[in-house]
Amino acid sequence: MKHIIWDWNGTLFHDIDAVVGATNEVFRPYGVAAFDHDGFRAAYTRPI
Repeated sequence: MKHIIWDWNGTLFHDIDAVVGATNEVFRPYGVAAFDHDGFRAAYTRPI
């Protein structure tokens, strides 16, 4: 049997570095200034 583990809130993997890095890479070609952790948390909302 195979399982998928979904770590929605970062309890298994503290992913803020990966999330902020990926966000900055996606928006870089559009000239959006890079986010730091606090800036990302301030701008992040749900639904995305």
